[in-house]
Amino acid sequence: MDQTKKLKSPIFLLLLKVCGVVLFIGCTQPYVPLTPEAENLQAIANPKKVTGCSELGDVKTVALTGELNSYRQAMNIMRNRLAEGGASHYSIHDAETRRIATFVHARGWYCKEIKKINPTVNFYKDSWIIIK
Repeated sequence: MDQTKKLKSPIFLLLLKVCGVVLFIGCTQPYVPLTPEAENLQAIANPKKVTGCSELGDVKTVALTGELNSYRQAMNIMRNRLAEGGASHYSIHDAETRRIATFVHARGWYCKEIKKINPTVNFYKDSWIIIK
């Protein structure tokens, strides 16, 4: 009987409501849409295989997993920040979704003209395997 009195006390109910509100607010964040500049950012799969780009810097972003699509949220935040910094392209250094959040680490690039670098090694010619 004493236990039910504690659960129905106004102080306990108020504390429970406050904890619920804090948990709700802490586990959600508003959706961040792409800015028009960020929509024009292009991805570079392997920056070592292109020339004509200068590195601007790294960006690390976090989006909480409690959202509908935390990976998209983290990518939008990352692309918006890189676009604000003047990037025209980006490359993903690392992206990982854990229990609590999605983490994205990307590098921003400004490219005037991208040129593909041809491989310096011909795999079939320079390998020990002879293909006929």
